[in-house]
Amino acid sequence: MPLSPHWRFKLEHWRDSVRRFFKPEPQPRRPQICPACGSLVGTTATRCHICGASLRFSAAAMTKTLSRWLPTQSPTTYAMLSICCLFYGI
Repeated sequence: MPLSPHWRFKLEHWRDSVRRFFKPEPQPRRPQICPACGSLVGTTATRCHICGASLRFSAAAMTKTLSRWLPTQSPTTYAMLSICCLFYGI
């Protein structure tokens, strides 16, 4: 019994999605943004051509990640509270 075009399309779509799940197609590399200065850097670069920061690991990227977790209002209060908790733990 032949399938209708609608069901044939659904079946082919399902097969393609299963095939892509187990064997993903390689995606082309995209340009990167320097975490230190924010300039656009090439796809194969390991250092920023403007500020010279490393694109593999940099303190600027780490501080940006940490700044998402730390509060922006009254950082001194939270720093003092952290120091007190640290001393209490010791």
